[in-house]
Amino acid sequence: MYNFRNTKVLNDIKFASYDLSPHPYLINTICNYLSQNSLSEICIKWIPGHHNNTQMDTADLLAKFAASETTPSVQEFTYHEAILAVDVWIWEEWRREWDNNTTCKYQSIFQLNHKFLQPLVSRRKDIIMSRFRLLQSKLNSGLFKIGLHPDGKCSTCGQTEDTVHFLMDCTNTILLRKQINEKLLVPQSKWNYLDLTSDRNVMEIIATHVLQNNIAI
Repeated sequence: MYNFRNTKVLNDIKFASYDLSPHPYLINTICNYLSQNSLSEICIKWIPGHHNNTQMDTADLLAKFAASETTPSVQEFTYHEAILAVDVWIWEEWRREWDNNTTCKYQSIFQLNHKFLQPLVSRRKDIIMSRFRLLQSKLNSGLFKIGLHPDGKCSTCGQTEDTVHFLMDCTNTILLRKQINEKLLVPQSKWNYLDLTSDRNVMEIIATHVLQNNIAI
């Protein structure tokens, strides 16, 4: 019988989740043992952490002892364990460079994030959402970058016409902001571009407005 104090370990064993486990070598070893001894009577049991079991106290003591060793033993990492360590290191390097080397407007608005927005109903709306979130569009500012507009200014407001201006300030999109306000019920003075473009419902309103008014984004 094997006793475990963490239900995640049981799930990792059940689904052979090597990539998602913080200890893929251990999970792989257990799964291999189970498959090689499928005819044996093996019981895997979860015991709550607060269960009064003297063996748990021993395991905790040994874990603390191992953690406090000044000369820890060298461990050989499996491929899956190495990937987990490398991913964390790479992400930290990206985060440090992102914070210390701001080179574009996008970095001043957005933060590094593991999350992603759920796709909208149609491919066309997804494209519009991506262009708003990437700050890349066919508005005058975007055309100016590739030499297709003389100054990149909004013909109505005289300001740089990018997606931030389009969404937050332009007099041509007052109706759009009214529709967003009816959905959010949050004063416009408390809006910011990051929150608006990170809200799937708001992006649905924006994409619908763009398509209905045949705006080149």
